[in-house]
Amino acid sequence: MAKIISKCKPIFLLIIILTLSACGFSKVKKDSIIRIGVSIDTYEDEFHQTIIKGLVESAELSEYKIELTFVDAERDIKKQIAQMKDFIDKKMDAVIVIPVNSEEAGPISNMCLDAKMKLVYLNIKPEKIPEGVYYVGPEEDEEGRIQMEYAAEKLNGKGNIGILVGSLNHHAAIRRMEGIEEVLAKYPDIKMVKRQTAQFNREMAKYVVENWIDSGAELDAILANNDEMAIGAIRALEEKGILNKVYVFGVDGTKYAIQELQNGNLEATVFQNGKAQGEAAVKVVLNLLQKKMTEVETLVGPELLTSENYKKIL
Repeated sequence: MAKIISKCKPIFLLIIILTLSACGFSKVKKDSIIRIGVSIDTYEDEFHQTIIKGLVESAELSEYKIELTFVDAERDIKKQIAQMKDFIDKKMDAVIVIPVNSEEAGPISNMCLDAKMKLVYLNIKPEKIPEGVYYVGPEEDEEGRIQMEYAAEKLNGKGNIGILVGSLNHHAAIRRMEGIEEVLAKYPDIKMVKRQTAQFNREMAKYVVENWIDSGAELDAILANNDEMAIGAIRALEEKGILNKVYVFGVDGTKYAIQELQNGNLEATVFQNGKAQGEAAVKVVLNLLQKKMTEVETLVGPELLTSENYKKIL
């Protein structure tokens, strides 16, 4: 059964307690409840809603009794650290974390290791993963490479591009840019004439692209570190009447991005399978609790989605 308990906004608890027959678990008692705390860097990210769905569905289909407690860190690393302390105080069996800041995840790792609590980072890979801590998600630089290679193909190796960067200290943005720059170095006739952060936010991206256009920038393509910023770029180009002159590329493969693919507004997005990432994270936690051998990194690879192939891949 599933039960939602609301607390003071914006933090809420989503409790999933499943009573299904358990089999094959030598380290977990059949009648015990596995309590997993999940801290999400922000609920506002559409892609993270897909990850949450994967976590929930994996728990529902499990042969164990699983209780998931979700909290929103609201992009505040101090709040996320406080959430970890609360999970530890409540003696959770494990925690799954989408970190707010990949460079400042160290305190989270140390707290969980000191408390001997299983920790799995999800989707966003910290700069350092100490022994005893695990990661499930993509290699973000590969997403940047896939995006830039396809953009170069559409541009026939020549043109001006603008890049909408996520948060400057965010692991996904940093690594995706590394992948983009690696490929861009092979195409001297493609010039990066604009590059600006838009915090992974649709409205901010729209504002940034409007300013680019108003300043006289001539762009052949815009590459965004996520789909929300890509959609913001599309809205800006539409209002300026030049959407048909500029290719737009995103990352994530959200439902809104798929709609833009269908409408012919988005040229491509690099699909992160958020649902599969969530499912894999729950499986890794269960393996850890059973003391089974588990790889430090469980990678869920990206795929290019275009208007021609998205139906087949999805």
